[in-house]
Amino acid sequence: MAEMERRWINGDRRYAPAGAESFHDVEQRILPTWHRLAEQGMDQTTVVVAHGGVIRILLLSLNLGGTDRKAIRTPNLGIHELVLESVGWRLVRTADVPEVVRRVT
Repeated sequence: MAEMERRWINGDRRYAPAGAESFHDVEQRILPTWHRLAEQGMDQTTVVVAHGGVIRILLLSLNLGGTDRKAIRTPNLGIHELVLESVGWRLVRTADVPEVVRRVT
């Protein structure tokens, strides 16, 4: 695990190596958009395509119940399915890489 990621998971969300954004900075940029999309897409399926780092920060930022945050992976072309429930977000599947993608990567 990279130093930056280890520090973020352990709560140091303002850490960033030279020239990079901190977890906190990215989180502040993406969460308002996430919440707006979720509100606008209520009772609909919405597909969001983003860089793995953005997806990772999003998944680490949301209330995902008892999900072990250290176990969340964000492979290239991975599918993460979330459902909004009354108590927060439920991670239905994570890091699912379809067979057709696995064959060519």
